[in-house]
Amino acid sequence: MIPPGTCRMCRQRPVAAFQFRDGEVRFALCSACDQTPAAKRAHEALDGYDIRNGCIHSPGKFEGERRYVPYYWAIYLEGGADDDGRVVSVRVEEDDKALFPELMQRHRVRLIEDEAGFVCEVR
Repeated sequence: MIPPGTCRMCRQRPVAAFQFRDGEVRFALCSACDQTPAAKRAHEALDGYDIRNGCIHSPGKFEGERRYVPYYWAIYLEGGADDDGRVVSVRVEEDDKALFPELMQRHRVRLIEDEAGFVCEVR
């Protein structure tokens, strides 16, 4: 268990609170860990989305999906995923688990893009 106010990634330094336009603090990271490639990718992937209770409420490609779906879709677009032609499978790294604790017990995230262009997680 990580003590409240402690960075989820390094588990040592105090958290720097980063609030987004929607008022949600998305990542409990210290200022040093917030500069890691994973944190930067997460900030870029989630920028501009209305995220409430871990779900994306903004209309569009990721509407109704969990907050980590755009992050893993970005990894796929950068060539960091397995693609069998239908299902995209992305490995969940330890740094990812610090950003998205809901994935603590997961090893992979599997995504599909439907005919209408929506990206959905496959369980």
